[in-house]
Amino acid sequence: MWADTPVSFICSVAGLLRGDYEASGYGKVYLPFTVLRRLDRLLEPTKNAVVAQLTKLPTKVGSAMREKLLNRSADQSLLPDRCCLAG
Repeated sequence: MWADTPVSFICSVAGLLRGDYEASGYGKVYLPFTVLRRLDRLLEPTKNAVVAQLTKLPTKVGSAMREKLLNRSADQSLLPDRCCLAG
């Protein structure tokens, strides 16, 4: 029942890490990997389009322009145009 769920994936990773981490330290590992996996799943539908666009871009394109073009090809942005964290 749990074989194809994110929970089973996380538990399998935890099983691999048991020798390296104490039980109290699992949370420090679970959370970052869980966030990364969720981002990966969120971006999965547009990954091929973004990779195709990235290979078409000239190497001298600035980072701001590169980000705009890749966000456009992904049809989404991870951060709003005006982020509250940007001073």
